[in-house]
Amino acid sequence: MTRAIRIGSLPYVEEGARLFEAVAHWPWSVFLDSGPASRRHGRYDIIAANPMTVLMTRGRLTEIRRERESVLSSADPLELLGRELGPLVETPDFLPLAGGCLGYFAYDLAHRLDGRHGVASPGEGLPEMAVGLYDWVVVIDHQERQAWLASQGQSHDTTHMWPELIALFSQPPPERSRRRHRLRVSPGLESNLDEAAYRRCFDRMMDHLQAGDCRQVTLSRRFDVSVSGDPWNGYKRLRMLNPAAFGAFLRLPECTVLSNSPERFLRVHEGRVEASPVGAARSRSRDALSDADLMRRLLQDTGEKAASDALIQLMQQDLSRFCRRGSVRVLERHRLESSVHVHHLINRLSGELDSAYSALDALRVCFPGASTTGTPRQQAMQIIDEVEPCGRGICSGAIGYLGGNGHMDLNVAIHTLVHTRGKLRFSAAGNLTEESAPEDSYAETSERADTLMQLLALREVGDARD
Repeated sequence: MTRAIRIGSLPYVEEGARLFEAVAHWPWSVFLDSGPASRRHGRYDIIAANPMTVLMTRGRLTEIRRERESVLSSADPLELLGRELGPLVETPDFLPLAGGCLGYFAYDLAHRLDGRHGVASPGEGLPEMAVGLYDWVVVIDHQERQAWLASQGQSHDTTHMWPELIALFSQPPPERSRRRHRLRVSPGLESNLDEAAYRRCFDRMMDHLQAGDCRQVTLSRRFDVSVSGDPWNGYKRLRMLNPAAFGAFLRLPECTVLSNSPERFLRVHEGRVEASPVGAARSRSRDALSDADLMRRLLQDTGEKAASDALIQLMQQDLSRFCRRGSVRVLERHRLESSVHVHHLINRLSGELDSAYSALDALRVCFPGASTTGTPRQQAMQIIDEVEPCGRGICSGAIGYLGGNGHMDLNVAIHTLVHTRGKLRFSAAGNLTEESAPEDSYAETSERADTLMQLLALREVGDARD
């Protein structure tokens, strides 16, 4: 196979979601979403479908499935991923990638990567890693207002399909009937932890905190509801309700993932590494004076700042393991960022990737994101395994891409819905320290789930204009 980059220019579109409609119902279609045009937060939209190879990890085994064969391997999942990516492919500077691996890394994959076995039962009965190796991608650059179809030249099928792909993405497809494809949500949102059960888990975690086993830890509640219809319409509505910089929609054989994440996990680009752990979050008020007071109190909350500083310290330690000595910097600390529904404290760190390491090494060291576990990470995860009644699954994991050019961009899979077997599931976690109060912590999980609950409360979700 050749490794010659092929690039075709496409008409620029402001709404990547409209272009994704062309392949939204293909198996293994992926849309990495920087937000709607009216309130965009990011730069690139990325679309991919029809992977050459897929990798799915369950427990100790990873299935590697190609068109004419399927094999199982007990090798390390990230090592297998590196083999499939192969030698680095030089890509023009204006493209973040021209192909590579796109998909998700579930929170529970951490047990496989460090050799532990979680005490909790599996998250959703889904693979802990599900990624496709894609020879072609569509990249929409909203900063430069340009769009391209790009290929790494690994697949002969891409060569044969190239004129069809150019035509397919040169004009957004006609809108599908809204009513016929609506997502219908049944009444009766359920959680795996009611307030009494949450209090019992809270008390067990507080025992660990007071014993000095960790400095902070997150406690997660899962929510689920029965649905019918098309989750793509649910995602379109969600992205309009709460635009996010690191959204994603993945239609995989066993599930569909709708991620509305505001948090970048890790980015590797041209030898630079960036991490943006999110600290405290507070739901906004509709009253302007109350909302301003919420912002002021969040910025003045010494406990939340201390917890945020602990995340920064952990990320500094993590980045120092694969970045050049002395290159790790804190670029932003406790910056207030407001979305439509939530105020966040954002931190941003960067470093220069040491030439001895790769993006996959960075992923291994930092996974899962510190903001979803606590500090120190390993001790916090052991407590989570002991206390929480089930694994977290895709929620609290990561979604995004690892390009054949060595670039990587992954979100933290919070504000993320998983559609499988007629159910929509999502999780919301609160951060616990010794000063935490159970009633406040329980309320925080409801606040973090608020945006997704609003989507579910609509009962019938048509397209974004309904």
